[in-house]
Amino acid sequence: MLDSNLDAVDDFRATEWWVSLPFSLPFLIAYGADTKLFGDIVSKGFLPKTRAEYCEEEYEQIQDAVDLLIIPHIDLDLADELMDKPWLPESEQ
Repeated sequence: MLDSNLDAVDDFRATEWWVSLPFSLPFLIAYGADTKLFGDIVSKGFLPKTRAEYCEEEYEQIQDAVDLLIIPHIDLDLADELMDKPWLPESEQ
């Protein structure tokens, strides 16, 4: 499915960089967070190799900003408690 959409992706990516940013940003963040897990993003052409070179550094900048500006305002004990709860109903078998 992804391969069949590459022409549309190439057309979209060829526009001004700021126009394609909303499309590219999740790929940039994901690849920067874990280049091995999200390596297909680059190998399948959704993110150019020349752009991928900077993703890890940019991800670290985002993580630093979250740590500095957001985390201090979160009740981490409550967050842990919420994350330990099941979020989806159990499937019936």
